[in-house]
This record gives sequence, C-alpha cells and structure tokens, in this order.
Amino acid sequence: MIEFSCEKCGHHMRAKDEYAGRKAKCPRCQEVFTIPGPSVAASDFSPQTAPPEPPAPLPVAPPAVAAAPPPPPADLTPAPAAGPTHVHVHADGRPTKGTSGFGVAALVLGIIACLTCWIPFVGLLSIPLSVLGAIFGVVGIIVSATGRRSGIGMPVAGASVCVVAIIIAILSTGGAAVAIDQSVKEMERSLDEATKEMAEEEAGQREQPTAPGNEAGGKAPAERPWPSAKVPLRHGDVQVRIVSVNIGKVEIQDLIRDGTSISKDSLLSIKVEVRNLSETKKLGYRTWAGRDLSFGKDFATLEDNFGNSYKRVTFGMDQPKGRVMSESLYPGKPLTDVLVFETPIEKAQYLRLELPAGNVDGEGVLRFQIPMTMIKR
Repeated sequence: MIEFSCEKCGHHMRAKDEYAGRKAKCPRCQEVFTIPGPSVAASDFSPQTAPPEPPAPLPVAPPAVAAAPPPPPADLTPAPAAGPTHVHVHADGRPTKGTSGFGVAALVLGIIACLTCWIPFVGLLSIPLSVLGAIFGVVGIIVSATGRRSGIGMPVAGASVCVVAIIIAILSTGGAAVAIDQSVKEMERSLDEATKEMAEEEAGQREQPTAPGNEAGGKAPAERPWPSAKVPLRHGDVQVRIVSVNIGKVEIQDLIRDGTSISKDSLLSIKVEVRNLSETKKLGYRTWAGRDLSFGKDFATLEDNFGNSYKRVTFGMDQPKGRVMSESLYPGKPLTDVLVFETPIEKAQYLRLELPAGNVDGEGVLRFQIPMTMIKR
C-alpha cells in the first residue's frame, strides 16, 4: 500500500501498489497529480536518505505476443479522519459521481403528486408538490452540470415526473369543469325552452276565441294539438303507430301453466307498434302498461272528451297475449305491444292516449287522439 500527501493542500491519501505512476485527483482541492511509487512515498514519511539510482536497464527484445491489457482503474477512497484517504477515480483520473439528493427529492415528490393528480379538482392540491419537486430537479441538474459529485439522471427523471403530474392535474380538472359548464348550460337552455313554451301557451289561452254556447264572454281553454291515431307519430328516432283498437274479451297468457285464458269482462285493448328509425343507435323499450314498482310515471294514460279517465287493467302474474315487458330496439326493427284499459262510455266521441317518451329513451310525451270510429267491437 502506497501512502502519500497532496503536494498542493497536504491531504493525506493511500493507494494500492499497482496504481503507482497513474494520475488521480485530490478529493479535497481537485489537484491532478501522479501517484508516486513505493520508494518515493516512503521517503515522505521517513527521514531515510534517498535510495541509490538503479542500474540502467538492459535492452530487452520486444515480446512476441500482444501487449497485456492495461491495469484496472485506480481505486482511491477517502480514508478515515485519523488516517490517509481512499479516493474513487476513473481510469483518466476523474472521480466517480454519486446519487443526487435533489434528484431523489424531486422524484419522491413527483410520485406523491401522481397519486392524486388525475382526480378532478382534488388533483389541484398536487400542483404545489409538483412545482416544488420540479424546482429540486432543476437545482439538481444545475449542480450536476457544474461538475459536483452527483449524477444528472435522477434530477432529470424527478423534474420530468413533476411536470407530467402538473399537466395531468390541469387537464383532468379543466375537462371536468368544461363538462359541468356544458351541463349547466344545457339545463338553462331546457329551462328557457320550457318557460318559452309556457308563455306561448298562456298567450294562446288569452287569444282563444269564444266557444259556441259560451256567449257570456268566457274563454275556452287553449289545448295543445293531439295528432290523430290514424297517422304514425315520430318522436326523435322513434316512430309509434296505433295498429288497432278493440273492445271485447282479452286473451290472457298464463305464465305458470303455459296456457291461455279469456278475460271475464269486455275490455279496451290497444295494439301499438314501436319502430327505431335510427341507422346507428340502439334504443330500449319498456312497456307502457307500467310496472308494479315504479319511481316515476312510466305508464300510459287514457281519457275521453268528457274528461273521464280509464284505468289500466292488469292480470296479476299473467299478461295479455302480445304484451312485451321490455325489449331492445335495433335500428329499423319494430315491435308491438298491447295495452289494456277499462271500456269507455257509449257517448264518448274520442279517446286521448298519452305515452311517456322515457319508455323509449326519449323525453316528453307522445299523444294520440283516437276517434270512436277507429274502435272495433
């Protein structure tokens, strides 16, 4: 082992014997020096006189084989405070670089920020951490670039992760804000349309002329138009057609015994056809007969020109033949359903059928006016 001191700052170091004659840097003052041989190093620590000069070397013939590979890089590491220092250097004398503390801090903060940056609004809380981590990363890059003993890879990775976390937090929160803004605008638009519709309806009621037999000056209430049941009605991508209206006994499908029976009383049955007019959209259908448990109005209503309402007729666990409880409406494909009501009075002039559009994935209602001449007995 060779022991020696730096010629510039006097720092005490040691190196292996095979590194004699190699160049290295002093870890304290960065002075480049040549590692002395064992005899020179020994003279630094003992008062002995210099050894005599060795005899001149004899000429030696060049070897017949290839030159031996160069010796491994010098391994100089700092020694404890009480003794010489070992220094880790490259083959060209450059000291090896360690891990950057700023880079590690930047990477840790970036990983923590990535845990919440993708959550809308909550991700905004990760931006301060990401900014702090990016600053640490930049400082680590500057320190590494100025030649300090730290690598540049860790600061670059930490700063990159922090920047990505900031971008994700901004995009996720911005997208959620845009979606909420569009929903609010859509609600305001729907409210404006409803308000406008109510204003037009009130204006129509004020302008409605006096009905016959009401010469006393009273105003007849304005009514929204009810399309004739003889013509199919389109609502969005759905077309609904009244196929037939009959008064008579209804054939009932017995679901338990897999048979049929006939209703005891004569009833009004309406067969409706539903068709999906869209070419690319699949819709859903739920029967307008309604369900036993429902959280909204999902059933058809029927009344006559006198304002009499007629109840829907159910058969417990059984269903009238032709009833479709629910079905998918594929583009261009129709289906038929059967609705059953009480029999209307004899003097009724027409019936008004109202169907909720929500049963066909729509909004609003579909209305039909069924003339009594359309009813078969």
